[in-house]
Amino acid sequence: MQGTVLYGTGDIRFEEVAEPKISKPTDAIIRLAATCVCGSDLWSYRGISPVNNPRRWDTSTAASSRR
Repeated sequence: MQGTVLYGTGDIRFEEVAEPKISKPTDAIIRLAATCVCGSDLWSYRGISPVNNPRRWDTSTAASSRR
């Protein structure tokens, strides 16, 4: 599965990431129809908020339920 990962200021990579798993009864796996960068993520991208470890960018989506 491909995902967007922020490594540091201005360093975004589209790379292979782990498949999602359902671990709680309230979890769901969804199929994305569209996605965008959340405005709050831009603080880290611009270097205003520190990025200490790589992190997935997976907010602000339009999706449908798969399971």
